[in-house]
Amino acid sequence: MAVKQSFDLVIIGAGASGLAAAIAAAQTSTTVQILVLEAQDRPGRKILASGNGRCNISNLNLDQNNFCGRDQTLSRSLIYRFSTTSLRYFLDQLGIVTVSDAEGRIYPLSNQAATVLSLLLEACAIAQIEVRTESPVIRLERVKENWLITLLSGQRIKSRRVIIATGSLAAPQLGGSRAGYNLGQQLELDIVPVYPALTPLLLAEKKMCKSLKGQRFRGSATLLSKTVATTFLADKSFRNQKNKQIMRATADLTEKTSDSLAQRGNEQIFQEPTESAWRQIQSARGEFLLTDYGLSGIAAMELSGKVAAFCEVSQQEGPELPVKRAKLRPIADSYPLTSDKEFQLKIDLVPDFSDTELRAKLWQRLGQISPRQADRLFSGLLPLRLAEHLGHSLRNEFAKLPKDRGREENPSALLIDLAISTLRSWRLNVTGVRGYEQAQISLGGIATEMLDANTMEVKHCPGLYIAGEVLDVAGNTGGYNLHFAFASGIIAGESAGKALA
Repeated sequence: MAVKQSFDLVIIGAGASGLAAAIAAAQTSTTVQILVLEAQDRPGRKILASGNGRCNISNLNLDQNNFCGRDQTLSRSLIYRFSTTSLRYFLDQLGIVTVSDAEGRIYPLSNQAATVLSLLLEACAIAQIEVRTESPVIRLERVKENWLITLLSGQRIKSRRVIIATGSLAAPQLGGSRAGYNLGQQLELDIVPVYPALTPLLLAEKKMCKSLKGQRFRGSATLLSKTVATTFLADKSFRNQKNKQIMRATADLTEKTSDSLAQRGNEQIFQEPTESAWRQIQSARGEFLLTDYGLSGIAAMELSGKVAAFCEVSQQEGPELPVKRAKLRPIADSYPLTSDKEFQLKIDLVPDFSDTELRAKLWQRLGQISPRQADRLFSGLLPLRLAEHLGHSLRNEFAKLPKDRGREENPSALLIDLAISTLRSWRLNVTGVRGYEQAQISLGGIATEMLDANTMEVKHCPGLYIAGEVLDVAGNTGGYNLHFAFASGIIAGESAGKALA
């Protein structure tokens, strides 16, 4: 039997946005012949991995503040038009029953991503949507009133409408690639520079990281920088440069910080509090995990996008690479900061305690030991090895204090002051980010200004629609990225279906 090579609608990519687009198009126009092309050997691999296998579909607290991108007109319009309720209704019609947890995150009732993928594919089968795997697309061109799609195999497919839903560079082990960016370049679409986000941070304190590997803690971290703030405030011409959206992300750098903690190599020392040039860039609160290379955990990963914007990755892995290159540069395991950039983390290890409560806890603990046992002061407040590490640093710094600081007059009170400073302001030096393999998303992508926000159709390419991660829209953790993938796919599919009806 000959393989059909002409369709009404071809969707490139069988992830969340691609499958949702196919189903929505079929629901809108039941006579439309639809083909979904997937480069991998099976569809929906990222869906299966989402939410640690549980598939965090959306969030009850859907708000524009949970999304970023150079131009947020499209994402703002999309979440207004396609709410959490709308998405849950769409999925419910497919048999995907959803529930929310205490933090507003929405999951399938089955608590399995596999259920979501299975029912999406079932809906495709019922609608007679063909899904072809191992079919990577390498070229897309307009031929008269149709689109011509060329596969890596050399096979060509004609379609009246096309939806690009290829996903981003994130998680190449699950199918992340440059494919969508390359297709966008062929059609002369604007590409916002791409870099990994929601990925772990690299730290300069390597010895400490290795000794504390595996220690988890909850806290509140603030990302600080001298150089990024200075560059942004001093160079107004940056707004006209290609990477202007990166600098816009730091436009809220207004608060100077003063601190009694300074750095000497990898060891921490206490100094008199002085106002510094460090400026706040972003804060995140939640769980952190120390690894042999740096800091992971959801809260740390939420800070990574601002750091990655100034890593060498921006030049090394940008999608502005020539489209016709036979071989692309390998994706690295990690990316260091450019030499002129400097970042620090300031971590509050006990954000749930007020200063009064914390001081009382420390005095209570000190009553159980003595100032000479300062290295045991944090026991019970922090994970064991982390408590020991910071306790040793505290004891050493206390021993170094000069007598005129009042060490002999009231040593216990001074020790408590130093302990509070340690817990409230643990400083770590950020040197870069981990690469795309550990990134949950990519920042950047095809510029959303190129699209009609009401239809997801490319303004200067009639019949071409784009949806999902390949666009310059990124969300926080908590289901926001998957919501955008589904919602943008559904709107693109409905729009294409109506045009074909």
